[in-house]
Amino acid sequence: MNKQEKEDLIQALYDIGGCEAEDEWARGYDDGVNAAIDVIKELKVQGKVIFSHEEKFVADWLDGLKGKISDKKLSSGAAFMVFVGQQLECLYYNEYTLITDDVEGWLLHPENKVKLLNAIDNGYEVEKKQLYYVDFIKNDDVHKRLVFDHENGKYNIVDWSDNLIGLVQEIFTEQEIKAIDERYWPFAVKADGGE
Repeated sequence: MNKQEKEDLIQALYDIGGCEAEDEWARGYDDGVNAAIDVIKELKVQGKVIFSHEEKFVADWLDGLKGKISDKKLSSGAAFMVFVGQQLECLYYNEYTLITDDVEGWLLHPENKVKLLNAIDNGYEVEKKQLYYVDFIKNDDVHKRLVFDHENGKYNIVDWSDNLIGLVQEIFTEQEIKAIDERYWPFAVKADGGE
């Protein structure tokens, strides 16, 4: 029974339950059904697999398989893992395979096989990098921001204005900021969204 079937069953039980009854049994029944529905909704939210930046190649590989293999193989994690097993066998016999060397190495870790299965069953996405502005002074009169000038290849702290947009890089990852100068990190301000 898949998650949708379970949710439908619980909703059907709720609908049968006689919500008009005023006794303790009915209230307990309602509370139990509502708790079960909440748990199922929470499972739906938590289901999507998030690949780290380092695992982006796995998401790219999965995206590349769409259209190359039948939809049946991508319809369930179990069917997909049978396909992966067959592809690994081809790889070991030096036959043509859709498994890349990077994916093969990644699959050597058992927890990654579970992650791949769940990615097929529940969907997946690549973790978004958090981006930051580095604002040193920001008030009505003055706005000093760290930028990277593409023309001269240097980082500068400049008086910021909207006419610099597109001419310089103004948002950075945490790692980029700390590589420029660790002392800049306390001035980092989250930019909306990610990469």
